[in-house]
Amino acid sequence: MDFLAPSKPEAIKSTKAPWKILIVDDDPDVHEVTKIAVAGCIFDGRSFDLLHALSAQEAQEILKSSDDIAVALVDVVMESDTAGLGLVSWIRSELGNHFTRLILRTGQPGYAPQTDVIMKFDIDGYAEKAELSRTKLLTAIITALRGYKLVMSLETNRRKLKQLNGHFAEIVQKNALSEFATAVLRQLTDLLDHPVDLLLCGQDTLSEKKTTDPTYAFSLQRVDFRKKRIFP
Repeated sequence: MDFLAPSKPEAIKSTKAPWKILIVDDDPDVHEVTKIAVAGCIFDGRSFDLLHALSAQEAQEILKSSDDIAVALVDVVMESDTAGLGLVSWIRSELGNHFTRLILRTGQPGYAPQTDVIMKFDIDGYAEKAELSRTKLLTAIITALRGYKLVMSLETNRRKLKQLNGHFAEIVQKNALSEFATAVLRQLTDLLDHPVDLLLCGQDTLSEKKTTDPTYAFSLQRVDFRKKRIFP
């Protein structure tokens, strides 16, 4: 089997937190084969940390206690013919987790036709175990991890923009330019997650009588955030 083909894991040791990948399947052999298939793999400088559940109920307990699971590989048929589908619905609807990427796997495709499942459920892939080689499995996981990175980045930006919007009233109430710039820089630092020490402000100096003049004049003012000083 391609699953058992020898591979050459990357020699670089990762210092970043590993990607959490949940394996949900009632067949212990599937867990072992999956473990062998991803052994030594590193994506974006992070290794894989496999979590294991032998039923949908076990998976629910794991998902309740871990909100940073990047990908879940879910078997369709477990304690019931549609246990995997029920788990997917529970994750998205009841748990409210729209970030974890979900990949369905099945050894009995007749129970849940692929087209119907893809159309109805919020998943990132659906594959038959018999056709899922090691290469295809890794491709599916890496693709799902990229999707997870994207949605988490969007969520982080959304939260930061919401936070910035909440402080907008405080910012516009600043009268002095130095106070205004200091407040803006503080919020920019939080938004960008990186220190911002200097801000260049362009101020239009045209009078109202010369608004039709195509020549624009600006005066620059420099605000040093570290010293909270303003320089003409």
